[in-house]
Amino acid sequence: MTEIRREITLDQDAGDAWELISTAKGLERWLADEVEIEAVPGGALRTRTGERDARTGTVERIDAGRALSFVWRGAADEPTRVTLAISTSEAGTLLVLSETSLTGGMTASATELRGLAWRLRLEVLAGCLVVA
Repeated sequence: MTEIRREITLDQDAGDAWELISTAKGLERWLADEVEIEAVPGGALRTRTGERDARTGTVERIDAGRALSFVWRGAADEPTRVTLAISTSEAGTLLVLSETSLTGGMTASATELRGLAWRLRLEVLAGCLVVA
């Protein structure tokens, strides 16, 4: 299985970061233009950015204030599991994002593009905390 992993240390409190990764309002600030999420195991997840990028999924795990995992897919994509985990350290709040292929793996170019997309999204998330 292919895994993409990104980490970012945030200057803000873990509670503020948790709001950005676990609520529709927070996710709409950095992940997608429109988000619907039932933040409970088995809950539905729907995202849309622009006309073409729509994804649907299911929340698999939620550990309030610490971690959220969901499986999602776009119309032409394979399903992947995304996990967002928060922990505190002396440097601030550490956010670790991983996306894992569930059907055998993405091509090297697809993995590279998705990794870049996640890096950019996490930079937007960090910016949300600065201006919040």
